[in-house]
Amino acid sequence: MVRSPFRGPGPTLTERMPVTPQPFFRAHVERVIGAVRVVLASSSLFAVWLDPAEPARYVGLTYTLHSVYVVYACILAAVMWRRSSTGRLPLATHAADIVVASVFQYLTLGPSSPFFIYFVFALFCAALRWGWRATVRTGAVVLVAFVAMSLSLTYTMGPAEFELNRFIIRFVYLAVM
Repeated sequence: MVRSPFRGPGPTLTERMPVTPQPFFRAHVERVIGAVRVVLASSSLFAVWLDPAEPARYVGLTYTLHSVYVVYACILAAVMWRRSSTGRLPLATHAADIVVASVFQYLTLGPSSPFFIYFVFALFCAALRWGWRATVRTGAVVLVAFVAMSLSLTYTMGPAEFELNRFIIRFVYLAVM
């Protein structure tokens, strides 16, 4: 075997240390997502408590749903912390997160809602769980949900109260993400 003059004596780094791919632990990803969900749900509930005038139309319902979501997030985080495999639970929680984001957006001023971050959270979860293809699919679902919720609000609130500029800006944010 002829050695290259540019290689030093002895085996190369890859010959000395075989590269073994580290397994990507789905359970670890679910634990991270569960912890972020708890923080997001708790801070959302705190935001609703801090500014009770924000969900002007459905104050009681918004408090109740945020409280239930905090409990749901804590239970789900505890379940994921104890499991070593995740099964079909990630897909179910992913769908639930998108539905919850749509409901919170609808109840709290639509496109102007501070809970727009829940849609970003759904994209974050898709990226961590399944990669870029699932993130693109989730983005399409989230965009459809955002547009449907916004159109529904224009009929409910009337076009005068609907903030078209904010809707366009957030639509573009979601499309870019």
